[in-house]
Amino acid sequence: MKLPRNWKRDKESAYNRMMSDKEIGYLDPDIEDLLKLFFEIDYAYTKSSCSGRVTIVDSRLPWQREGSRVIFKSHLNFTADDLISTVRNGFMNRLWLIVQGPIIHVYVNDQDKAWEVLRAARSAGFKHSGLLTVNDHGYLLELRTGVRLVNYIDQGIIHDLERAQRLAEIGMEVLMAGKRRLNALKDTISEIVRRLNVKSERSE
Repeated sequence: MKLPRNWKRDKESAYNRMMSDKEIGYLDPDIEDLLKLFFEIDYAYTKSSCSGRVTIVDSRLPWQREGSRVIFKSHLNFTADDLISTVRNGFMNRLWLIVQGPIIHVYVNDQDKAWEVLRAARSAGFKHSGLLTVNDHGYLLELRTGVRLVNYIDQGIIHDLERAQRLAEIGMEVLMAGKRRLNALKDTISEIVRRLNVKSERSE
C-alpha cells in the first residue's frame, strides 16, 4: 500500500480534533500524554480512544445498544455511593456494571510499521490488539486489552452496603488493571519516540 495521499492533512485534522475534544471536556483526562506520543511518530496518529471506564447501563442485555442507556460513567473513580445512588434513580430494563480497559485506535501509514506498533502494544499488555481495516487513511489498528467486567446489578443492592462496597472495589480493581496497561503502553511508545529521535539526530 502506498503512503495515504492526504496523510499529513488527516493527521493534522486528527490532532486538532483531539485538542478540540480536550477543550470541551470530551477527552479522557488520563490519556492525553499517550495520544500526543503517537502524534510524535511520523508514521502514526490516533483517532477515537478511551482510557478505560466504569459504566452502569440500563439495558435488557449488556451488549444491546437499541433501547439501552448509559446512566453512569467515570474514567477515574467508582464508589459504593455511586452505585447505590444510580440504582435509586430508577431504570427501565436491567442494570449492568460494565468495566472495560483502554481502547486506542491508531492509524499507521505503512504495513511493516503497523506490525511494529501491534507488537509493542501486545508487549504492554494489549493482547487483544489487531488490524481493523485498511482504507484511504492507512492501516487502522485497535489496541485493546482483555481487561473487562460485566456484572448484573439487582435492586436489592441498595439495602446491602457491604455488597455494594465489595462490587465497587472489584470494579475499581478491574479499572486500575487497565490503567496499569495504559501506563505500560505509554512507556513502550515513549521508547519508540526516543529511538526515532536518536535516529533523526544521527542522520543530521
